Amino acid sequence: MRKRAFIFGSGYVASFLSQRLREIGYIVYCTSRDKPHDKFTVSFYNQDYLETLLATADVILSTVGTDDNVVDPVLHRYRNSIYLSRAKWIGYLSSTGVYGDHDGKWVNEYSACNTNSKKGKLRLKAEKYWLSIQHNIHILRLSGIYGPMRNCLEEILKGRQHTIIKQGHNFSRVHIEDICQFIISSISNPRDGTIYNVSDCTPAPLHEVHNFATKILLRKNLEAVPLEKANISIRKMSFFQENRQVCNRRAMKLRNGNWTYLSYKEGLLQGCLPYLSNI
Repeated sequence: MRKRAFIFGSGYVASFLSQRLREIGYIVYCTSRDKPHDKFTVSFYNQDYLETLLATADVILSTVGTDDNVVDPVLHRYRNSIYLSRAKWIGYLSSTGVYGDHDGKWVNEYSACNTNSKKGKLRLKAEKYWLSIQHNIHILRLSGIYGPMRNCLEEILKGRQHTIIKQGHNFSRVHIEDICQFIISSISNPRDGTIYNVSDCTPAPLHEVHNFATKILLRKNLEAVPLEKANISIRKMSFFQENRQVCNRRAMKLRNGNWTYLSYKEGLLQGCLPYLSNI
């Protein structure tokens, strides 16, 4: 009998992961808050049918974000069904944003979670809520996600003119393909209650990544704008208020050191450039 996977959400990660799981033989269902467009997409609000699918799922993953009113919309509605499921692997996609500011130092899964942001604090509450199920739970803290159709090459081609500089500030990121491959590896090696940092090996300043992208596209470097003079949203500004470098040693160990895109350079050149349609 073919294995079944159930994914809450139908966004960027869910779409890529669904494809990868189907390639290795899974039947995959995803939820949507909009009208389902095929038989493998289920309305998040179709509770009876959804609970039936959860009961027979071998894998359950939530890619759904937090909610101001209920912390976690998935567990608010389906906690008992998830707890009673036969799934041998249950995952929740969180964020490395829960670590908050560490003055540029490295953080791992044992590091203090110093987040001061509302979103980060909600993520921490959601993590604890998922871990309280105590039933084959895995927490995946993702760094900044990029990949085909979602990367700075696309942004530059669409007209991005400037980059932002803050000296000594690094971002960590992870390519969508490595997220998918890590999840598949974790499914094959379940470790109940484990938290993983899912990130590449090379934190880097934003302007360095942008400058590398312009070289790939054979363009001039973007205009460098100091952070204090940048006209950016409050949300984007919050990313610059926290500085840390994310250690992925635990995730790398599970993958036996196999990581497709170890840095943004491989990720942009090999994992994004071939998919650009407008150059």
